Amino acid sequence: MKYVVVIGLAVFGLILWQTDFHAVGGILASADRALLAASVLLLVPSFLLKIVRWRFLMRMTGIEMPLGRSSTLYLGSMFIATATPGRAGEIAKAFFVRTERKVALGRALVSVVVDRLMEVVIFFGMGVVGILLMTAGMQELLYPVLGFSFVLGLLLLLLLNRSLVDWGVALLKKVKVLNKWHGIVAGDVDEFFNGMRELRRPAITLPVLYTVASMFCFLLACVLCARALPMDVPARTVVISVSIAKLVALIPITVAGLGTREATFIYLFGLSGIGRDQVMGFAFLYIFLFSLLTNLAGALCWFISPIRTQKSPPVAGA
Repeated sequence: MKYVVVIGLAVFGLILWQTDFHAVGGILASADRALLAASVLLLVPSFLLKIVRWRFLMRMTGIEMPLGRSSTLYLGSMFIATATPGRAGEIAKAFFVRTERKVALGRALVSVVVDRLMEVVIFFGMGVVGILLMTAGMQELLYPVLGFSFVLGLLLLLLLNRSLVDWGVALLKKVKVLNKWHGIVAGDVDEFFNGMRELRRPAITLPVLYTVASMFCFLLACVLCARALPMDVPARTVVISVSIAKLVALIPITVAGLGTREATFIYLFGLSGIGRDQVMGFAFLYIFLFSLLTNLAGALCWFISPIRTQKSPPVAGA
């Protein structure tokens, strides 16, 4: 299982092997610099809204953190997540919050989990609605997307099921090597579900609006990125393709979405008659603008304001 990430990287290598770099280089050289600059600028409000959303979710669960430190933790964790399948490393934010705010890990996890779920749900909704609105080509993707989303949703429901989680925690007592963790884990589970209950109030609509606004900035940046290239593609096709690609990138068979994302772009843009060279031009810009630049910002946050974790977990509820 630990080598499963090779699948996506192998797909990425195959795509690169079949890429005409000379043709793609010519396409990138002709890109509209002003539109590309606008794409980069749109990332600022997009990520600021993400950070404000996460900070608001933390506050709803009783965790206070300054905006500056929230920003460095958020971006620094994104830097870590790049090297993990399905960006699972973003959960590191919870460990950092536990250390700095002296709260139980279970409570710190609430904001991280809900923060991620909000983006997944909205990307899924936009992808499905977009497919339904397309007059040709993409309808055949509806059932695979719905099937993938159903499996993902089922897994999440199982993980958020209190009875099932309690059953799993009870098993720790029966495993000699793990039974010493039973008390800590049980306390964190209580803190997590208590924190989830605290989010069940009208104020949760504000983080949802932050998510929608952030998505709008990000998807507009993607549309401008596509328009900067010599590719005649409708804005709705870009939005649908990027939304579905973001969902596919969650499948833990690669790192940083490499391979799965580019294969999705090639297929979906191809349905609209966009040539492979043009699609790869967009894919390379996507990697540079929306992955490398954001990860560079995360790396700077990591080194300028180091993120630490404590060696041993605190007593739950502390």
